[in-house]
Amino acid sequence: MSKKILTIPSRKIFKRIPSFTLCLAPSPSQDLKQNIDHYQSMPFEKKVLQLVREAYLQEYLESYRITAADVEVNISADMTVRLKKIVDVEGVGLRLKEYLVRPAAGNSVHVTEKDFLKSKLGERIIGLVVEDHSIASGKPSRVFIVEQRGEDS
Repeated sequence: MSKKILTIPSRKIFKRIPSFTLCLAPSPSQDLKQNIDHYQSMPFEKKVLQLVREAYLQEYLESYRITAADVEVNISADMTVRLKKIVDVEGVGLRLKEYLVRPAAGNSVHVTEKDFLKSKLGERIIGLVVEDHSIASGKPSRVFIVEQRGEDS
C-alpha cells in the first residue's frame, strides 16, 4: 500500500469582512429585577422623585450601581462644582449625579436650578434638585441631577 500525503497550500486563507458594532447588554440579573420591581408601579415623575429622595437621605438599594467620583466641573467663577457620585439604576433607565457646590474665595452665593442646566453636568437631564439655594462661605450644598439613560423605563 502506498501512502498518500495531503499538502495544503502555504497561502493564507483569510478573508476581509467589513467591520460592525456589537452592543452587549447585561443579562437579566437579580439586581436588575429588583430595580424593575422597585419602580414598576410608579409613574415616571415619581420614579425621579424617589431616586432623588434616596440620594438625599443616602439610602440606596443594594441593586444600584454606585460609582464614586472626584471631578471638578468649571461652570462659574463664583463657585466650585465637584462631581462626587454617580448612581445608575439599571433596568429603569435612570442615572443620578451628585455634585458638591461651594462658593469660591470665601464668598457666599445664591444659586437656582437654572445655574446647573449645563451639558457639562449632564445629558438628557430630566430632574434637578438644589439642596440649599443660599450657600454661605465654608458651607457646601448638594445638587442632584437625574438623567434619562438609553434603556427602557
